[in-house]
Amino acid sequence: MSIKIDLVVLKRLGVEDKEINKIILKQISLYFIIPISIAMVGVIVFIYNYYLIYKDIISTYIGDITFVLSIITGIVLMIGIYICYFGGTYYTFKRNVNS
Repeated sequence: MSIKIDLVVLKRLGVEDKEINKIILKQISLYFIIPISIAMVGVIVFIYNYYLIYKDIISTYIGDITFVLSIITGIVLMIGIYICYFGGTYYTFKRNVNS
């Protein structure tokens, strides 16, 4: 709740809503970018090692192109859901501060 109080104080001091929205966007972005960055590094390391260990099986039964397309599809879907979650969080936080 201290963030809301800080933003209300800034509003009372005369900071425009546009600037407050930028502050909210930067703060929420930080909360979302750090975890997704760490997760993506972990996923890349995992998939690389998984491919090295099971390269022959993947090539024989699945195919390299299908394997890569499956990974890309999964990552795109995850990022899409994450972006929707980010948008919902930003909108809700902004509405909560403005009320």
